[in-house]
Amino acid sequence: MRGLGTPAHDFSFTHDCAGLTLNSQGTCTINIQFTPLVYGNRRAFLVVAHSGGNSPAPVRLNGQGPKEPVGWCCINFNLFQLPAQQCRVRKGVYYPDVETARSRCTRIEGGLTNR
Repeated sequence: MRGLGTPAHDFSFTHDCAGLTLNSQGTCTINIQFTPLVYGNRRAFLVVAHSGGNSPAPVRLNGQGPKEPVGWCCINFNLFQLPAQQCRVRKGVYYPDVETARSRCTRIEGGLTNR
């Protein structure tokens, strides 16, 4: 199993299917978590390999990004558009405007800074 598409990273999954051989009525569980980084429609695919004739089987994933106000979040010196709460959850530093974010979320020669 693997995620495809942009932004596939908005969707994460766990499963208990590895190494199983299922009969025609067999099951395994796939848990999908949606944690979008930006506002708007988000789409990706979960691709499931199997022994049938139409393998691999793509499963379309759709979601709607956050509707709260979105600012700029510095995570590991990369900027993402995120609501303040999601920025804090991801241990980032939140800035309401891009100019401030760009000036403070920077790398400097010989080290890193997040002013």
